[in-house]
Amino acid sequence: MRTLPSELQTLVIKCLRASDIVHSQQTCKDFNNLIEGSTEIWKACLKNQCHDEGLFWSTYNGLSTALEYKNACIGVWRFKEFFQNGDDMDDRAKARYLPVKAYGDLAEEGDVEAYEAEGPVHLDEPQPPKNPHPGITGTYLIPGGRFLIAVDKTWLLLWDLGLPGKVDAPVVLSSYELCCPSLSVTMLHVCIVDNHSALRIVLQEYPFSKIPPYIPATQGPGPPLDPSHLHAFHRFEICLPESGEYTIKSLGRLCVASFYEIVCAAQTEHQVALNLSSNSVVLWNTAQGDEAFSFWESPVEFSTLYIQQDYLFTIAPRTGVQAILMSQFPRTPIKNGFVDLRSLAPNQPSTIYTFNHPKVPGSPGCVMLPRSIPSAGVVKYDVEISMLDRNETHRICQFSFDFHFEEPTTSTLRSLGTPHYRSRQDVPTCKDLNNLIEGSTEIWKACLKNQCHNEGLFWSTYNGLSTALEYKNACIGIWRFKEFCKNGDDMYDRAKARYLPVKAYGDLAEEGDAEDYEAEETYLPLYLDRPHTKNPHPGISSTYLVPGGRFLITVDGTWLLLWDLGLPGKLDEPVVLSSHKFHCSSSVTMLDVYIVDEHNALRIVLQEHHFDEIPPYISANHGRLGDLPLGDSRLSAFHRFEISLPESGEYTIKLLGRLCVARKATGDVSAAQIENQVALELSPGNILLWNTLQPDEAFSFWENPECSTFYMQQGYLFTITGKGVHAINLSQFSWRPVKHGFVDLQPLSPEQPSITHTFTHPTSLPGKASYVMLPRSIRSTGVVKYDMMDKASSHRIWEFSFDFYPEETSESTLRSLGPPRYRSSRPTWPVHRFECAEGGWGYVWEDLPNSADVTITLHEPEASGVAEPCQDLEADFKYPENEDTLLEDVKVCPFSGRAVFMWDRTLLEDTMLEIVDYL
Repeated sequence: MRTLPSELQTLVIKCLRASDIVHSQQTCKDFNNLIEGSTEIWKACLKNQCHDEGLFWSTYNGLSTALEYKNACIGVWRFKEFFQNGDDMDDRAKARYLPVKAYGDLAEEGDVEAYEAEGPVHLDEPQPPKNPHPGITGTYLIPGGRFLIAVDKTWLLLWDLGLPGKVDAPVVLSSYELCCPSLSVTMLHVCIVDNHSALRIVLQEYPFSKIPPYIPATQGPGPPLDPSHLHAFHRFEICLPESGEYTIKSLGRLCVASFYEIVCAAQTEHQVALNLSSNSVVLWNTAQGDEAFSFWESPVEFSTLYIQQDYLFTIAPRTGVQAILMSQFPRTPIKNGFVDLRSLAPNQPSTIYTFNHPKVPGSPGCVMLPRSIPSAGVVKYDVEISMLDRNETHRICQFSFDFHFEEPTTSTLRSLGTPHYRSRQDVPTCKDLNNLIEGSTEIWKACLKNQCHNEGLFWSTYNGLSTALEYKNACIGIWRFKEFCKNGDDMYDRAKARYLPVKAYGDLAEEGDAEDYEAEETYLPLYLDRPHTKNPHPGISSTYLVPGGRFLITVDGTWLLLWDLGLPGKLDEPVVLSSHKFHCSSSVTMLDVYIVDEHNALRIVLQEHHFDEIPPYISANHGRLGDLPLGDSRLSAFHRFEISLPESGEYTIKLLGRLCVARKATGDVSAAQIENQVALELSPGNILLWNTLQPDEAFSFWENPECSTFYMQQGYLFTITGKGVHAINLSQFSWRPVKHGFVDLQPLSPEQPSITHTFTHPTSLPGKASYVMLPRSIRSTGVVKYDMMDKASSHRIWEFSFDFYPEETSESTLRSLGPPRYRSSRPTWPVHRFECAEGGWGYVWEDLPNSADVTITLHEPEASGVAEPCQDLEADFKYPENEDTLLEDVKVCPFSGRAVFMWDRTLLEDTMLEIVDYL
């Protein structure tokens, strides 16, 4: 090559990458002289780098010499060099702030002065820098690093931060006044135009305190507008040409009325996809003169989305990628820039392609997409993985998805593995990152939302939080709770006890109840060293602490009540949010709780039994009223309720159905439920399946030879015995209509199931299994973990994990996770199992036979598959009020540090409810 003319040498070198050009310089003196001072070579190299890496060429307007172009080309290698030896980057940092007077009267000096006055008063501590722009809610650093987009509720601004390597004062290049009547403006998405000379952004204006002026006065049919249901979306194009004026241009605005909160967005040239809740999408066509929208939902939940060509791609961290053809949905014209989705039903996609993630260790969490997606080609993204079976906390798994638009079935989704770090510790952070995170309400609120989604907590638990500190404390509540157990502390010293107030819900309970009860205490034996506490609600038979720890459901013979116990960490007096009166003189017991997938409602099944007389809701047309059994549980009424706990709106209790059943046997009844079906085990092995869907109420009655406990999932009923799990397909049974809400099983014989699948426990228990502990609420899909009691084993508990695949039942797996290990000898009886963060769990133990102590243990998974507790995560949890009080039941939410105890006071023959907070 040295024999070629210099012009040809230059032409060849211009085609090389920056690293190859630097290597060419090192080959000989002639090449070094040719390259080092050539503006033509380094400018061409920088242009190629901008094209290959997606940088804006306008970033480098103002460069002129070969050295300036070269420094711009090798900037990324210099940046990497600082990491090579683990240098502290904070020592190299040169900090700047946006100037107050940078754009005239748009910000005033008074903003800084007022902010400074509100600063810390501890003069002996380092003072934080003044904040000239405290209202900024979103930023985007344009690829290349020179231009910054910043948005607050008043202005959308394009800043010039100066050429890379320069520390000039930032200057506003273009501005757009928003003048939004909402409380906040958020940047949802950025899309870069293919020639990298412009970008398009989508802003969300939300929430509103009043109807904005650009909403049309007449919205058409539908419920009246509530400002809290409104979202406004603005689309802008920001032009950054190689030469010419930098501009901000509005492309359109769409106002949407929706009960859901917009989660994320994606866009292409003329289309914007807005993700509502976890699986609904609004597609907005922004082309002028043809503005229209379509509304549809994905069959599975997803956490993020993007658009390429005519397909929308959704990513669910646990399952994989869906490709949905957007042209299949009907488009509805947009009138006056307003769309009301509150009364619309979403369309269902018919053309959809699904690609499953390769299996990865741990539990998938959030998805991280590139900030800008190319219009075609491979898309790489990251999924955060919680390493449930290792000592590490979080890892990142990378995926590569290549969609073939001509032949979608040949598309590929590959795992690229996890990045390797220098050590197994968390990636180190710095002071700036700490400052960014610590005071960010947006970050901690998003963190809490992710925690609610991953751990199955109700988001409405945290209604009322507003500051970064409040959201942070809610996020780390589980870790604080664990810390108290870490050294075997006596948690009783931290317990703050409360009781339900007598007058909490008007005349439903009277003060006389407590006064009469107090009078009886004078007859207590003198040997009791601690007296009994007054019991304002002696009739409560069942409770359920809603995941999150704020809401409590109680049942007695008269009332079904929904209580608000207050925000986690608060000791407010409990308040009744909603109630339902039974009007019965019998006993009522809570049998089962089913959480709706969106975690904004739950369904409960109650049993009413031991009737003194025929209840009024059994039809008089029943021909055998005189033969119905009274006085025991052979005649029972089963009530199904839905309790709604939305993020915003009214909390309600709604009756979904009632079924009265006469049976031959007495004894306890077990229940399980899914969407519209309830399974009731009325006697050992005899199961009634009740379809509660109105007006098609029906039942089937069949027999399972052996059953210890059971649950429902994916159209199957699963029964668990000491030998293993039986999966029974529910579609095989014949249905009989329910007449007048009554079923008489006394003359009926149960059917025998023919379609069953049996899975044997891989480990034989040393002794006979006594009973099974299932999670209180089973998810609609996924792995189910349960515990089995073993009378002969010193540990007494064996844990199993069952993963069922209805499409390929032979691929289902039943694994033994072994017995938990403990720091000390174990009390004999676990009263309650509860779920902790990231796959962990815990038990509350009663120290039998005298119940002098209640102990808690917390456990986390281990790589070997054997449950291993964190070091010393065991503590004394609670002491009963005296030696004649036994623990009947307890519900624990470690995320809020709250527990609800039901004490069996044997001497007084009543049950006492106690609320205890530990945080």
